[in-house]
Amino acid sequence: MRQAEQQPVRFVTVSTQRSGSTWLTDLLNSHPDIASYTELLLLQGRGIPDWGRYKDMTYWQTWREDLRGTARYVRPLGLFRYLDEALSRHADRQAVGLKLMYSQIVHFPETLLYLRRRQVRIIHLVRRNVLDVVLSGLAKSSRKVAHAQAGASVEQVRLQVDTAWLLRQLSRRWRDQRWFGRLLPRLGVPCAELVYEDIVAEPARLDDCVRFLGCAPAPLGSGLTKLNPRSHADLIGNLEEVQATLRGTPFAGMLRV
Repeated sequence: MRQAEQQPVRFVTVSTQRSGSTWLTDLLNSHPDIASYTELLLLQGRGIPDWGRYKDMTYWQTWREDLRGTARYVRPLGLFRYLDEALSRHADRQAVGLKLMYSQIVHFPETLLYLRRRQVRIIHLVRRNVLDVVLSGLAKSSRKVAHAQAGASVEQVRLQVDTAWLLRQLSRRWRDQRWFGRLLPRLGVPCAELVYEDIVAEPARLDDCVRFLGCAPAPLGSGLTKLNPRSHADLIGNLEEVQATLRGTPFAGMLRV
């Protein structure tokens, strides 16, 4: 492990919700030289995160409320101090990071300045199949469960999908992913794009990600289980309607039946 007096590599995993970022964070946290927090900038976050390996930082919203009325509270410097505190903990590790969602960057645009000034490395996690992203969000809302450990009982749901809404969501997710894919490499900090489907198919690809964080590859594992069935036919109740809606669009090939 890294000596305490040395500064660990700082990094963020940037993605959108339901793209596998929790799974990736769980994998990285299984490395002996990496520590990564969950979404500390979660807009609805209060208290200490109840998910993830590291629970020694409160959410930003709680941190700022505890310091309301003080100089440390004022953005953007208050947020910079908060991120400095989070990313300087666990100095015995070679790399320390956190998850940062697209929506959180939009809400806290000063985070981009922070990444640039502190030279925080960026892992941009993308998912080619944005249909999976949208359906995963619907299934989460239906079963009221975001993640589950292996062996846990998971409710199987059947989704009735509003097709007009689906097309809007697919277009927005695809657009956001491409927009951030162009923006992040232009910040002037080390940036690596990681594709969810590629690391599922070939876990050894994570070795490059680990090296990007300045660490030596090591066996990685996650205790999380997949919530949704592979076939969309087992997930979508109005499958024929969805098929007809997606036919002729760039998203038609994303449907697995």
